[in-house]
Amino acid sequence: MSEPKRPHCGRCRHAYTTWDGKFPHGCRAHGFKSAQSPSFVVQQSSGMECQLFQERLAEAAEPQTTEEDTARVDRFERRR
Repeated sequence: MSEPKRPHCGRCRHAYTTWDGKFPHGCRAHGFKSAQSPSFVVQQSSGMECQLFQERLAEAAEPQTTEEDTARVDRFERRR
């Protein structure tokens, strides 16, 4: 029987990389930093997979420049 799959913290909106070399993995939802992946720590300490996992939103696409934006920049440049 295979182990249940843990949520991948790299795809979670609460996960972040810390500046602490000894504890580089952080979880804002659980409020801790660790040397291991936060989902691993949660699994080891509670025996359950992370209940606070939320899929990270896709990166926002770069905004398109409209004619109105270009005209606004042109007016600003002329004022200088």
